[in-house]
Amino acid sequence: MSANARDLEAELGWFAKVLDLRFNQYFELSEAKDVPAIPPLPPEFKQPSSSYARFIETIGLTFDERLALVLALVPHLRPRLFDVFHTRNSTFDRRFTEFGGVRTGPDADFHPTGETLAFILGGDSIEARLKVATLIDPDGTLARHNLVRPNPAGPDEDVMKGALKVAPDMLSILLLGDAPGPAFGAHFPAQRIETSLEWDDLVLHPGTRAQVSEIEAWIAHGPTLMEEWGMKRVLRPGYRCLFYGPPGTGKTMTATLIGKATGRPVYRVDLSLVVSKYIGETEKNLARVFDGAQSRGWILFFDEADALFGKRGESKDAHDRYANQEVSFLLQRVETFDGIAILASNLRASSSVRLAADPVETNIVIFFLGDSAPDAAAVVAGARARGVFVVAFGRRTVRAVTHLDVTRKQCEEAAAVLLNVIG
Repeated sequence: MSANARDLEAELGWFAKVLDLRFNQYFELSEAKDVPAIPPLPPEFKQPSSSYARFIETIGLTFDERLALVLALVPHLRPRLFDVFHTRNSTFDRRFTEFGGVRTGPDADFHPTGETLAFILGGDSIEARLKVATLIDPDGTLARHNLVRPNPAGPDEDVMKGALKVAPDMLSILLLGDAPGPAFGAHFPAQRIETSLEWDDLVLHPGTRAQVSEIEAWIAHGPTLMEEWGMKRVLRPGYRCLFYGPPGTGKTMTATLIGKATGRPVYRVDLSLVVSKYIGETEKNLARVFDGAQSRGWILFFDEADALFGKRGESKDAHDRYANQEVSFLLQRVETFDGIAILASNLRASSSVRLAADPVETNIVIFFLGDSAPDAAAVVAGARARGVFVVAFGRRTVRAVTHLDVTRKQCEEAAAVLLNVIG
């Protein structure tokens, strides 16, 4: 906590210097002769020991982005730094329009807007205003990491006039180093799942463990591959996996162990709560889940995914069209999700192959072999015919199943197909 307070204090000191410089230059105060013409650089955390410093280093914000973040944090840390914005224009006996800002509460507390950021960066220049419009764009770094977003008072208000806010969960992470998980319910249809077990408690074929390790490797080195090696130009963002197998073969446990091994929370999405009967609510509920997962590095686990992902069909009435629309929205979010999404299915081979190849484009299909060994060969053959890379494995790879009409030879044949794919 003390390390975080120290680094945040340094950030506020830097912001105060930048703000003083802007006022001195803009109003041509006498003190301006004693200050540099170029804004000072933000503090450099050479050995980041606080959660705030580590976060800043990981994201890699630019000067302007970092200034925008600190600007949005000031109301929570040192609001008196904004007292200068209460200065009135004596010529017109009113506030300075160029300061922007929203004033709320009985004390007319000042909350910065995009116009405030533009003033600090460049006074009343048009270039600064256009630069800020790019900074707060929904596709920008600040919005993608759920850091700073404008909050216009209404749908028709200029986003530049919306108060710049830090998302509550990110505020807790930046200031306290952690944030409590959101409450599970209709407005947030995902629940965290954990396990006290270890990999040794899950009986897997050696090839099985090796292939799961590839998912862990992606989590550890994916950012390097995409950013430093420039592969984001040719690869889709994020990583999608399909776990297929009968109930009880370890799909959920594997997902939780992946999260435990990589230090990432795993949230199971309750598909029964995803689709709302109220128009627009489904998109809002899903946005909360995906935005939270993307900004905080969660792994999303869709159990029995074929129950929803595979049910799109011909639209016979308004209800069908709405259901298809909601499912399409979910599929779109999964495919553009810049994180780890694991889809689990326990239906028969034909359904799982369809789920693997269409409509969700998956990076890897993992088969959990249970008692229905012949299904394994069907999954492999059908998926490979559609160009889907399949990795198959299971706890009972070649064990004879006597209580079903499956011979040991059939099990061995299916295992040979699976292991051939692995190899």
